[in-house]
Amino acid sequence: MGDFHIPTRASEPPKELLDFVYSENFDYILITGDLVRFFVIEKWFNEFWKANKVIGVYGNMDHEDVVKRFPEIKVLSFDEYNYKIVLYHGTGIFPRGDPPQLASLAKKFDAKVIITGHTHAPVLKSFRDIVIINPGSATGCLGGSWDALGIPSFSFVKFESTSIIGKIYVIQDFETKCISEKEFRI
Repeated sequence: MGDFHIPTRASEPPKELLDFVYSENFDYILITGDLVRFFVIEKWFNEFWKANKVIGVYGNMDHEDVVKRFPEIKVLSFDEYNYKIVLYHGTGIFPRGDPPQLASLAKKFDAKVIITGHTHAPVLKSFRDIVIINPGSATGCLGGSWDALGIPSFSFVKFESTSIIGKIYVIQDFETKCISEKEFRI
């Protein structure tokens, strides 16, 4: 999840998002940047932070308290998978969310997956054998992309040895709904 923009564009994450996060047993929470202030982690995700289950990158709107804790780009690899994952906000990509540039960045790190933010528009797609995942905006705030939903969204991704199963959720009318589910072969 990412693009919270708290406290500048939103005051807090939706209750439904927090309920979802705390009702599941996640290995990790990946943050795609633009928390804006680190107290977002400390106030709403501290349990995960203390357990070393939060991995994040900073975005273009993040203050120093976020930037000093998170890198600009994080390359993830896990022993049980034979592929890498790039976590990157997307600030340097223009136009925002451009698939060829995101795929090129993933290939630069020999990764098969890139998880990105910045557009506030959720995406689950494959481009040139690279899986591109963008959870959208966790608070639903609008950003600089014409295809942002304007409602809170986040993704759930299950990484397996030969595939990735991704889901995009939105929060609408106080309900959490899966609007997209795709499986990608790796």
